[in-house]
Amino acid sequence: MTTSPSPIEAMLAEVTAAPLANGKVMREMGFLMKPVIEAYDDDHAWLHFAFRSTSWDFPGERSDIHDLIPSAIAAILRGYGICCCEMIDEANPAIPERGEIYGRYLLPSQPLGPVFSIEDREALKELLTTVALVERSVWEELQLFEPAHDGSFRFKEASSWADDIRSASRQIAKDALVYERDVPPWDYFHSSRTYLTVARCQPLAHLIREASSRISTDYRLQTEDGLFLSDEPFQNFIPASIQARAKQLIKKLERQMQIEQEEPALLPLEDRVLVAGEQHLASIPAACGRIAFARAREQVSKRRRLETRLLYGSQLFKWADSVPAGRFEDLIRELLQASGDVAWIRSAGPTHERDRGRDLVAEWWKPAAEGVVPQGTLPASLVKTVVQCKAKSGTVGKTDVRDIRDTLEWHEARGYFLAVSTKISNDLVDYLTGLRARTGGFVDWWTRAEIEDALRRNPEITSRHGDIVVVADPE
Repeated sequence: MTTSPSPIEAMLAEVTAAPLANGKVMREMGFLMKPVIEAYDDDHAWLHFAFRSTSWDFPGERSDIHDLIPSAIAAILRGYGICCCEMIDEANPAIPERGEIYGRYLLPSQPLGPVFSIEDREALKELLTTVALVERSVWEELQLFEPAHDGSFRFKEASSWADDIRSASRQIAKDALVYERDVPPWDYFHSSRTYLTVARCQPLAHLIREASSRISTDYRLQTEDGLFLSDEPFQNFIPASIQARAKQLIKKLERQMQIEQEEPALLPLEDRVLVAGEQHLASIPAACGRIAFARAREQVSKRRRLETRLLYGSQLFKWADSVPAGRFEDLIRELLQASGDVAWIRSAGPTHERDRGRDLVAEWWKPAAEGVVPQGTLPASLVKTVVQCKAKSGTVGKTDVRDIRDTLEWHEARGYFLAVSTKISNDLVDYLTGLRARTGGFVDWWTRAEIEDALRRNPEITSRHGDIVVVADPE
């Protein structure tokens, strides 16, 4: 007996049959970036892209191909407002200690995240097609129409150019892969210790500069902490120390070549900054994505709260006498979406329906540590989390929540998050703390105090929920 495919399986079959989405079709066109789409549950799919070449495509060591081409693709995707990616490298299984980049994964972190629902079908089709077209544009920028084995490859351990990079970046003498290639035409430096990449390639440098220029200055805010970029729906932050390091590196290299140049261009991804001058480009590891934006914004908010408290007193909130459960759930969903920790979050259904202890379902996703994974390992993990929201006038105790361990088992979740509109009892705090220690899983909670902290960080969310909470007028 043949079983019908699940809704997500039917959606994946439809998406992967679209032009340019199927890996075989892309390969026939000479493309190396392949989408990897797997069903996560009946309603959601997990997506990332895998980029890897073979010796048939390019001669010699190919860390440069796996590094520079995906970086250029990611730069265009971010600059043109398509998606913001995190890049995870795959180590060579034969010699992982050498630091060779055996392949690279791209995780589309913003705006939708690496998890797509059935409702995102058209956005997913468009993304797959766009990534293929962007890769083609990168090859064309390098005056190639597909990967080509023609051309020579040379190690350059003793080159003066590599010495200039070591001097400008303070890299130790023998920790880098250094070589040049004729096709594509570039010189390449990659530190296996710090993951710094530098390349001399005018076409790619200009490509990154062009992508960076697409992010309007209207969406940039320079502060003493660093550079905030908030071009909806994207949020990125480049720390001031990384800004200074990136610009100084490019300026030193181009000054040594006596190149007249404009200010180096910066382009943030989720886990690194790309910087480009006239001839050189560099990739510097740094947390620059949505989570970094939220944390940096929190630092700014702390200073502002301190200033407000010193000048006007603490910002207080006034809550409605009765907080509707549905509106409270909407508030928590928005605050979690803005926290920078949640890949996606959805309502479990109408508030009045039986939900077996679940109001929202969310995914906290955790990329691989240090940005490198062994061959065959997924580049990130997802923590499916049950979110319960309790809008009450009094203290929420252990009897107000269902048996949490049974709830997690029922929903096949590994995380639990509780949000209450007031406060929780000591017994419930002890239980949640013990559950976190016993299971080693993700367990956390917000009371009114944490919710108000989140509202101070997100005043625009407060303004949308004035029926249940408002900023109190100072006395």
